[in-house]
Amino acid sequence: MLNQDGTFSFIKGEFKRWLGIPQAALLQERKKQLQRLFTFYAAEPNKLVLGDAVRVAYAHQQYYIPTLEGSVEPQSLVAHKGEDYKVDEALGIPGYKQAAMRFRKETRPKKTEPFDGSAVRILDWDGVMTFTISEATYFDQYVTNQKEIVDVCLEDIVGDNTISVKPQWFERTLREINASNARLLPFSQSLLANTIGVAATVVTRDGYLVLPRRNQSVHFQSGYEGCSVSGVLEWSPHLLRDFMGTLKYHVAKKEGPEEILLDPSKITICPLGFAREFERAGKPQFFFHIWTEQRLREFVEKWKQSIYPRQEFDSVRWIQLYEREALRQPEEAIQQAVERILALLNANGYIVLKDGYQVVLSEEMRANLFYLALFLQSQQVRAFPSMWIE
Repeated sequence: MLNQDGTFSFIKGEFKRWLGIPQAALLQERKKQLQRLFTFYAAEPNKLVLGDAVRVAYAHQQYYIPTLEGSVEPQSLVAHKGEDYKVDEALGIPGYKQAAMRFRKETRPKKTEPFDGSAVRILDWDGVMTFTISEATYFDQYVTNQKEIVDVCLEDIVGDNTISVKPQWFERTLREINASNARLLPFSQSLLANTIGVAATVVTRDGYLVLPRRNQSVHFQSGYEGCSVSGVLEWSPHLLRDFMGTLKYHVAKKEGPEEILLDPSKITICPLGFAREFERAGKPQFFFHIWTEQRLREFVEKWKQSIYPRQEFDSVRWIQLYEREALRQPEEAIQQAVERILALLNANGYIVLKDGYQVVLSEEMRANLFYLALFLQSQQVRAFPSMWIE
């Protein structure tokens, strides 16, 4: 549906793809990881693949985009409370959590300690509307669902003769243990924390996609341009009363104002999809899109005045998805945006902006853009807030 022309090797706009120069290392790292993960999870159904060129390291689970086949009404999702997650008990390895924390500090130290806040684990899912969730912590996924852990043999992680690893797990990694026949294990069988992440693309009223670059202090995909907004879902009793409403609140009215100074009174938020990330061994992610009444200039001015976002990002850039005048003919704006997103999804190159700034998108952002392209293409003019095209 999205690749009718067979290729999107060029786009008009303010950027172009480019090979080489300093960002080449990040690009090569991403390509190598993508190839490895698609080989490991070769039998996983519903991998995010578009034509022969676009592959994204996520396994699609559910659409929230009206008119798409298999889409469900997001407000109909329900959540029930299950038992809290305890890493050592789940793995049957007393002392594992502390040993894994020590391993990470010794092998890949960071300038700042990870935030040991609350998180929400998916314990089970019926594949349709009902999730069983439980409380966990960020540290739980830090020692189970991150690539610095999941691809290391368990005996190397514990590194202590007083901590016993099951004989059948010798010389095996958490990724290998939590997969079967080249597929992710269902949530009900997974031993990992599987804490929920939320993420969103943000496009301004004048058509700009907001792109924060993750700095070197973050513990995941530092150096890449990430989602406009993203974060770990924190536990709240509201999840049991209004699951999707709480997800939207968290991404748009908590993470958004904190990370990129988004004004929550000026937005329209659209649920897009639910997927599981290969790099983090099946960690669940809910993706959204946010239209904001704010214009690019307002974002830039707010960014200059604030020091908070620099705790996670070292800069925020932007790419124009459609020309300012295009909203006079909204069908043209949609087509421009879809073509530019497909160009951004190219995994074989990165983008150089007019000022020479180089952009390499994180896999999370590529997944978010994949869903955004589907949303725009399927909804067409209905994708825009109604007041924008009246």
